[in-house]
Amino acid sequence: MKALLIIDMQEKYFKNQGYDRNLVFKVNKRIDEAIENKELIVYILNFGKRKIDLDSYEFVAGLKVESELILSKTSPDAFTNPNLATLLKGKNVDEVEVVGIDGNVCVYKTALGAKKNGFKVVYNEDCVDTKSKKKKLI
Repeated sequence: MKALLIIDMQEKYFKNQGYDRNLVFKVNKRIDEAIENKELIVYILNFGKRKIDLDSYEFVAGLKVESELILSKTSPDAFTNPNLATLLKGKNVDEVEVVGIDGNVCVYKTALGAKKNGFKVVYNEDCVDTKSKKKKLI
């Protein structure tokens, strides 16, 4: 089974760090495809090390939230939250596709974490944005 991991698609990053809002449209299209293909959809919210204003961590406006599977993380690699690997393995997931922001940090580190946890990884460049616009490939 395949899972779509949607990384850090949060309003605070689009508002404060200037990510391209067209990414929301692209990720929504990919979410629709995941639903059609019966893929598991997991949303990851980044709370970082400081949980100061939790309201600023909401999903970016317009993002389709089509799953109740929402996990948090406090470091770039979402797999530092042990619940992610447990959830995926419990659902017999063997492949993950990573989308979201930032492609040079959180999406990239999560892709590496997925590989370390034994998952096949798809890094979907069309649904990833970066600050530097130079994307790392797995």
